[in-house]
Amino acid sequence: MVNIFAIIVAIDHYTNNELPRLRSAVSDAKKFAQLLIKDLQVPEANVQQLYDDMATKEAIINAVSGLPGDYSPLQPDDAILFFFSGLAGQAENGVGMICPVDISTSLPTGILQTGISDSTLIRLINQLASSYGNNITLLLDCDSGLFSWNDPSSFVVVAPVDATETEIGGAFTESVVNVLRSEKKFNTLQFLTVQSFIHKLQAYNDKCAIECSGQNTDHPLFNRAGDGAYHTFILGQREVSGNIKLHAGLAHGVLPETKLAFFRSNVKSTENAKLDDIGYFIVDSAETTTAALRPLAGNVLSLPSIFYATETSYPEGEVGKVVKVVVQDLPEQYVRLLPSSGTETVDQVEDANMTLKLNAEKPSVYWNGAKGDKESLRGDYKMLISDIENEPSEGRFVRMLKKATRFAYHLSRTSPADSLLAQSLHVQLLRGEGKITHTDDLLNDLCVELKQKKDKILGPFYLDILNASNYDIWLYVFIFDPQSMSIIPWYPSSSTNQVKLQAGQRRTIGCGDEEGLLFTWKNKDKEVELSYLKVFATKEHTNFSFLMQQYISPTEDRVREHRLQQFPDPRSDLRVETMDDDLQTMTGKVKFGGLAEWTTVRIGIVCNRVENSVSAGNVVEAPSNTPTSP
Repeated sequence: MVNIFAIIVAIDHYTNNELPRLRSAVSDAKKFAQLLIKDLQVPEANVQQLYDDMATKEAIINAVSGLPGDYSPLQPDDAILFFFSGLAGQAENGVGMICPVDISTSLPTGILQTGISDSTLIRLINQLASSYGNNITLLLDCDSGLFSWNDPSSFVVVAPVDATETEIGGAFTESVVNVLRSEKKFNTLQFLTVQSFIHKLQAYNDKCAIECSGQNTDHPLFNRAGDGAYHTFILGQREVSGNIKLHAGLAHGVLPETKLAFFRSNVKSTENAKLDDIGYFIVDSAETTTAALRPLAGNVLSLPSIFYATETSYPEGEVGKVVKVVVQDLPEQYVRLLPSSGTETVDQVEDANMTLKLNAEKPSVYWNGAKGDKESLRGDYKMLISDIENEPSEGRFVRMLKKATRFAYHLSRTSPADSLLAQSLHVQLLRGEGKITHTDDLLNDLCVELKQKKDKILGPFYLDILNASNYDIWLYVFIFDPQSMSIIPWYPSSSTNQVKLQAGQRRTIGCGDEEGLLFTWKNKDKEVELSYLKVFATKEHTNFSFLMQQYISPTEDRVREHRLQQFPDPRSDLRVETMDDDLQTMTGKVKFGGLAEWTTVRIGIVCNRVENSVSAGNVVEAPSNTPTSP
């Protein structure tokens, strides 16, 4: 655990008697201080406490700007924590502020004392970060909606949407103290990221909505140098009712009978062990963005209220519907491994997504195209999926095949037949140089063929998306690269502050924090290269980050079990012990809340290499000094 230096401020009674009096701000803050000192063993000298009359505007500003003050030496990347419990407000110009004890009292100059604005706090904390790093956390037990933090990089802010007091104290602080105490008790605090901290606060008190701001929410709480949150993990929750809920559903490709492995945390660390005492779970029923789960075996009472899951296999019948393979001269030792991928074997190359055959004595996978691809996307070039290893082995073949199958499954998924949104999402591919300079749509039936001069960069390109529905939606865009079987998020980017796309409005992707799409020639020996864009749109906000798939990643292979398994499939030992009779009545069903409220669009992009500068319709080359492609 890193060193922690804390400033704790709380005010029950304000000097100006016209301001409301709080009942538990100070007592809450003292509970939090004792948590730091006794449970987390933070030296008392490292915890500065300002309560009621001590918490003036000057004292608070001096405490922050004066760090480390008389504390023991503050080192770069030590944790700095600012806790505030009290009133918050907005000035006449709409600027949010925390209220010190002397707010709205007369100063010697005759004017009234003001609060400490969010911009002032940002300036003070940025000064600290420049000297000691960005391991800085603000816990504010006051209404979060009053502030504008602008997604800071130097700190993270965690606060309730609506701060409320109960008979035993402030709901937010109570949740914070109990969650941190529990993590310390089970020795899992080092695995607690800011994201999972928020998840557990919400689970502890689902009536206390929490907001978080900052670019480092995927890092461990109080420890920016630790292992951060990993993209493969899906949030899961044991509800008060006993139902087990996964925060992913039909829109994500999570269907009934999908198998998942469970982890206690969402960090990358190898110490984040699988919950072997619980084992695997199966999706029992699925809705648009959530799914209900059932255990494969054993008792689920030991399941934490918040956990994380990774999909290890999709229903074999569903995978086989969209992922077909053809086998050509492949040794029997590899052919017998095909059932582990869930793919369907076909006889004709033109019917297959992938061809499996030997290449230089190694079993290899060739990409033929996705289901529904136009003929121009299913040419004779047959992209070789690069083998990671130099030597053939059954384990490496299984790993490569499972990654390729997962790639083909997510790429080939189509919109549900009853999706009204499918008819209301209009997508165009545009080009420009730093901004959109040509507004002609390059797509022809969701496909485009580009001509690219050798050693030049083509682009940038942008997606223009119109929401013609009568409700707001959320957008997510991924880049699918068949040559590496990678699935990379394009929008929202890690630095994008995602907002709804309102009904009747349009959004251009590639002009914000996410860069425009560029095409460079990765394989010098090929004359044609193929890639895809996949757009997802949902009526409800959700998280698609677990779809991401990297080219080479031992961690992905480990948690998703992209390897040869030496044990029987757990399905063969299915003993279901549900905690609620309702789960049993939903087994295997897909539930829709009316018509499906999601859709997906696949765009195929073919780049043809040419010797000289040749225009292709309204597509031209970008300057040769343009940055490399994503």
